[in-house]
Amino acid sequence: MKIKITIQEKNVTLSLEKEENILSEKKWVDENNLLEKFFPALDEILDENNLKVIDLKDFTLETDVPKGYTTERIARTIVQTFNFALE
Repeated sequence: MKIKITIQEKNVTLSLEKEENILSEKKWVDENNLLEKFFPALDEILDENNLKVIDLKDFTLETDVPKGYTTERIARTIVQTFNFALE
């Protein structure tokens, strides 16, 4: 199972996926508060599916915003940090 962060314009979606099927997702409008919204949303997704972070295999990011965009940089850091920790 993996967690995917999708950022399209000002919309953020956090989804739990298994073999390309979406099991659960949380959506919100980005108001430069990704860190404030990300961790509570991740906790909700994990709780709803009786999972722990250690049960995940991968974190991914899909975005159409420029690489210099602060939310994109934060999301990329989250993905890299979790993937490093899961190794």
